[in-house]
Amino acid sequence: MNKQTIDGLNYHQAQQRNTTKLKSFTKQQRKDLRDRGYNNRGWNNVIKTWELVLALIKEINQAEDFKVVNLAYKRAEKLMSEAVDKAITIDQIDFDKLRRGIDDLSKAAINSIVNGN
Repeated sequence: MNKQTIDGLNYHQAQQRNTTKLKSFTKQQRKDLRDRGYNNRGWNNVIKTWELVLALIKEINQAEDFKVVNLAYKRAEKLMSEAVDKAITIDQIDFDKLRRGIDDLSKAAINSIVNGN
């Protein structure tokens, strides 16, 4: 009798791998796998189930990558917004200094006219 293997695993080992991996997923992920056809009985089903497991792992990794990129993008937006806010605050402070300087010059000019200097 010719024994089949997948990734060097016999039927029972491959079946156990599928079961072990299934247990590592969340309840919703397990439900999704079953909805997609997870069936761990029969050689062809064990192989198909492993392919479903690998596809789900790939989707999870892509979703995690997207979350990381999205989080980085949101952080960059926040930092940019803070930088813009600080720039506006600096401009306002500079404007206030300019206005105080003009007020001081105006007062000095008025005093000069009043005092005849």
